[in-house]
Amino acid sequence: MSSLEAGPGACWNPRAIRPFETACLNTRAALTLEGGLGPDSLVTEKIVVGLFKTALGQPDPLLAEVYQSLERLFYKYSRFRIKCYGCGTLPDALKEDVQIQEPAAFAWFAGLAGVEHPALAGFDILDPKWDSLAAAMKPEKYRALFGLSLTEAMPAEDLKARAARYDQLTGGSFQDACAGERDSLYFPLLVNKGLLDLWQCFQDSLDSGGNVQNPDTLDNIRRYLRGIGTAQAYRFYQRFFQEYGMPGLKRFWDWEHRDFKESLFRASRSCYSGSEPLHLQRDFLDRVGQRQLLDWLQDYCFFYEPEKYPGLVVAILRDGFAPSLLSPAEQRALFDLAAGRMQLQGWVVQALKSKYLTEEEQRAGQAALAVQEQEEAERKRQESLRALRDEYACAESMKAVLKYLENYRYYREKQAQACRIVSEGLPGRLDAAAYCLEQGEQIALLCVYALLLNHRTMAWTEIQGEIQKIKEERENGHDSRMRPAC
Repeated sequence: MSSLEAGPGACWNPRAIRPFETACLNTRAALTLEGGLGPDSLVTEKIVVGLFKTALGQPDPLLAEVYQSLERLFYKYSRFRIKCYGCGTLPDALKEDVQIQEPAAFAWFAGLAGVEHPALAGFDILDPKWDSLAAAMKPEKYRALFGLSLTEAMPAEDLKARAARYDQLTGGSFQDACAGERDSLYFPLLVNKGLLDLWQCFQDSLDSGGNVQNPDTLDNIRRYLRGIGTAQAYRFYQRFFQEYGMPGLKRFWDWEHRDFKESLFRASRSCYSGSEPLHLQRDFLDRVGQRQLLDWLQDYCFFYEPEKYPGLVVAILRDGFAPSLLSPAEQRALFDLAAGRMQLQGWVVQALKSKYLTEEEQRAGQAALAVQEQEEAERKRQESLRALRDEYACAESMKAVLKYLENYRYYREKQAQACRIVSEGLPGRLDAAAYCLEQGEQIALLCVYALLLNHRTMAWTEIQGEIQKIKEERENGHDSRMRPAC
């Protein structure tokens, strides 16, 4: 029989106040089937919640067997069958109107509900009332509880006083524990408040030979450095690069060395992205410091990703802030490098020219581009003509000439060129054949003449003259049959 079931006189300190006695009696009645409620009813759940609120609010510690009985109830109602006060669990139902002020109850409830529970928010390590918790709780639980009491809003001196008190009570070092703890939640806070020095933590993570002996500390440092969001992170990189250079990033953080680049530069996969890929502005840095970030970024790209350097150069030149960190001469040198030596898309080059060239240079460039385009167009035209002439030369009959012209009937420019080629070469071809053509060739020739006349590449009078020559040759009777064209 549990102490709660045995009656109030068996379960509490005689100094306990009467409301707790009443809560125990109500709970005992509700848990027995004779009471008509049963253990799973909503009323019983509310009675249990009331019991815990009363017990946790006691100013004096309860008997050990009372805590044991309450613990059994806690696990029994860790999840309600019916939602109680809108909550699905007993710990959730105790989040409001409960703040434990008695250390023994505090330590007991922290072991059940976890140190994050709002009922434990009254803990203050500077209050001697809570000193016993250091011995009553497991070290990792007590450290987590203490860590939750620290905030960014605390002055550095206040935080240092609290950390010193923690060290005094536990005989350990809160700073050292957080530095060496995997994925420490409080490492950034301690660095920001000056309780931990990043460079010293880094040195302490290495052995005498410079090899990593505490990878968890090193990972805490890496996560803190990500984004280079504080002056401490910037100063760390200053010392780090002076001693280890760019190769040191990979030496100590392997593939995660990319965190450094991504803190400053995130190249967009789409040219239509409206986001700025460069992130060099920091409120805690002057222009010299921001220029240092840009120099480090370029050094990183040269060392680790030289194939991506053109993209970085374009990002720098197009950025709204980065060019202001460079002198005009440096800007122009980067532009000349991008425009002259890198394979960039035309629209990118044009955008850079409009930004970095003077109006006179732009006009000169446009004129040179127009000439270049004209020359290129003429070159292509001549290549097309040569190809058309070669194709015409392969036509060995009038039927082949006609097919040659018909092949380009859907290509206006090429058909016009083909017609000019035929009109220029046709007299010589007929002369070579002595104007003697068989009937099929004569019909094909008439169709060719019709096409040439239609495209105005041969005059009607000229066509009549050629036809007349064919008639005369036929009438003169040079041959009883038409000879094929040579």
